[in-house]
Amino acid sequence: MPYKRGDTCYILEDNPRPTQVKVVSKQGTTYIVQLIGSCGAMKLQEDRLYATPEEAEASRKAPKASVSVQLSESTGKPNVIEIQNMFKK
Repeated sequence: MPYKRGDTCYILEDNPRPTQVKVVSKQGTTYIVQLIGSCGAMKLQEDRLYATPEEAEASRKAPKASVSVQLSESTGKPNVIEIQNMFKK
């Protein structure tokens, strides 16, 4: 969605909630936005801007599934790796 100078939109950062920003300028598909209540500005691509906080939340990627390693139970103790002493004479 194209935004114009002065529009308010939302971005995703490392915060639990979307952050509200104001469009300062546009250069092609790149926008310069300012955090509301802050003096600094950021340069972001159009696909990182959202019209509503709900739209931003919906675009948040689901966490990747984690995989745990299953070790064999040769010693009878789960999750224990048996290492032989190679320096033993």
